Amino acid sequence: MESPLNRSADSSRVTALDVTFIFCLCLIVYANSFGVGWISDDVRFIKSNPGIRSLSNTGEFFTNPADTAASTGREGIYRPLRTLSFAIDYAIWGANPFGFHVTSFVLHFVSSVLVFLLCMSLDAGRRSALVASALFAAHPAQVEAITWISSRADCMATVFLLISFLLFVRARKEKGSVPVLLGGSWLCFLLALLSKETAIVLPALLITYDIFAGKMRVKALRSRLVEYCLFIGLAVTYFAARARLLQMVSQGGYWGGSLVATMLTMAKCFLIYLRIVFLPRASSCLEYMVPLAGFPLTFAIVWPLILVAIFVTATIAVWRLSPRAGFGLSWYLIALAPVSNVLPMSMLMAERFLYFPMVGICIAALPIMETATRKRSRRVHLMANASFCALLFLLGVTSVVKNSAWRDPVVLWNQSLHDYPDSYRARMGLAGEYYDRGENLEAIKQYGIALRLFPNVQVMHDIGNAYRQVGDIASAIAAYRAALAMDPNSSWTLTSLGIAYMKQGKMDQAIEVLQRATEIDKSYAAAHFFLGNALAEEGDLETALKEYRTALVYAPDAEEVRRRIADIERRQK
Repeated sequence: MESPLNRSADSSRVTALDVTFIFCLCLIVYANSFGVGWISDDVRFIKSNPGIRSLSNTGEFFTNPADTAASTGREGIYRPLRTLSFAIDYAIWGANPFGFHVTSFVLHFVSSVLVFLLCMSLDAGRRSALVASALFAAHPAQVEAITWISSRADCMATVFLLISFLLFVRARKEKGSVPVLLGGSWLCFLLALLSKETAIVLPALLITYDIFAGKMRVKALRSRLVEYCLFIGLAVTYFAARARLLQMVSQGGYWGGSLVATMLTMAKCFLIYLRIVFLPRASSCLEYMVPLAGFPLTFAIVWPLILVAIFVTATIAVWRLSPRAGFGLSWYLIALAPVSNVLPMSMLMAERFLYFPMVGICIAALPIMETATRKRSRRVHLMANASFCALLFLLGVTSVVKNSAWRDPVVLWNQSLHDYPDSYRARMGLAGEYYDRGENLEAIKQYGIALRLFPNVQVMHDIGNAYRQVGDIASAIAAYRAALAMDPNSSWTLTSLGIAYMKQGKMDQAIEVLQRATEIDKSYAAAHFFLGNALAEEGDLETALKEYRTALVYAPDAEEVRRRIADIERRQK
């Protein structure tokens, strides 16, 4: 039986016209993303992250993620190449999000070109491969991964995974240079893992490809096993090193309290993912709230699992009818596996998790496109082309509209709350945006709703900050004290309380709580800075100078600290 990959000698060539079309499509769809500012996690990963402000920290990105990945909330994060890309962007653009969006756009454009090459390597016709690439480039499911800068890891990992896969395919077809091609594939797999841990799926995809391409013959199995072990061994080594660096394997406990409950819940998520792929909307949702499945089992809990089983069975059946479509659907299922919470993550699902799996959907669509564009009557041919153009137009317009919401974070968070009004994280995101805009009364209102949804230190602290901004110092102090009742060792809450006491002129109390904050977290530069301010206000310049210098050790770019030091040194002369 002829392999489906051996019918075209010209399957890997790409023309300048093809690349130009893909670039123009990406630019049209994402041109309005360049003006999007910092959104949510962008603040801790980029804007407020001192670790990325110097490329001299590059080694630390790989060996010390706890101090360089983000300014806060760094647990369970090890994506050093993403952090390095942020540092490079910062070195070029500073704190201007425009340049960061340019990089994310370029990564998406490169991914789209690689999807085109991948489809050609699977013996697709040039026109079908181009449509599949356009589908990948314009689909609204991709917006979050591209427009939200913090999601860049998905784009980076996809680029390296696709290059690795293409080099592997080339090695299967070439008689010479096989070790070089396999070595390049192995190296790109490493780069993908260092971009995002979900790249772990590559060995499974390579084995699935060999099954699809008819390469799993008994005689060649021994050499194939050696190659697979090279990739599997790299994956195991990476995860062992990652676990050692982070001192953790997963980001939390199982959703619903058990693996079974998590998997039942993820079946619901799988159906939502299918809705996002096949019935995309122009609105974004940063926080999906999927009801957790539990016991006893009811039909409402079990039926999503039944539908998932039907999808898997259909994939097997499709493989027999159309190996390429079956391979594409298998790609989709395999690529979703790492985000299925088998190892618990900090969130159940997110649209950005679909970025790499969408490659499989594009592959699965190839037989449909080729059947529709196969030479028949001119009328049918024109109708097929018109249908594809209409589909791409609708997808592109939907993505453009979806992008526009990201330009106004209040609109973005309200879109999430429209679907899930009880989402604590979306409520906190909306409140934080109002706070940043100076609309503190609205921020206090939203923080109050968040507090009812999930009482915790963070929301109490943030309410205190909002009260302090409107000048209600008494309410701010009450909020800070309530936060400290929940966590007496919160150095950032103690620091905020100290600032509030300073505004009331209670310097003794301010110095007391600020000293406690510096004892709890000696590396918290803000605590040292404000303690220095309080001491200077009391006339203790020597001790104030010591605190400022300590703050400068942990925040070397803080110009205000340098100014205070210079001022005291002038006064002492």
